[in-house]
Amino acid sequence: MICSVSIKFAILNLRIENYFYLLCMRRHNGMRPQDSVILLKIITLGSHPWQLKDLAQSLFISPSEVSESLNRSVQAGLIDHRKKRVNRQAFYEFLVHGLPYVFPQEPGRISIGLPTAHAHPAFRKSIITQELYVWPELEGKERGAHIEPCIQSRQKLQGKMNNSTCC
Repeated sequence: MICSVSIKFAILNLRIENYFYLLCMRRHNGMRPQDSVILLKIITLGSHPWQLKDLAQSLFISPSEVSESLNRSVQAGLIDHRKKRVNRQAFYEFLVHGLPYVFPQEPGRISIGLPTAHAHPAFRKSIITQELYVWPELEGKERGAHIEPCIQSRQKLQGKMNNSTCC
């Protein structure tokens, strides 16, 4: 009798703990474009120490957006629970197989803008193609199919990209 009461109490206690865990857990509303950019930035930093504010400042994204992004990436299994090491295999699979479905891009009209994707100067020697993709920009010098940028802070990032060999 005592044993069955203690088992019932343990089961009830476990159910209550699970209920509170589910209540406190944030809902995963899907990945956002900046999530991939933030994870790529962490990979490029390698073993260099960084803080959340460093990522936010270098990517021109608010610290709260970076924090939310890292939380989504933890839930998706793309970064460890300490939010410091990217699960490269899972992230690679997401980039190759998931990204085209989560963030589909349809090239638009021909316009003048900044080269992006394989049209970016960092990739032009490696990838030879007749098609060019551009972010629409009045000050751009290239003509190509219009592609929407994945993050809104791209205007601030474009100066950094044009001054470096990495995009």
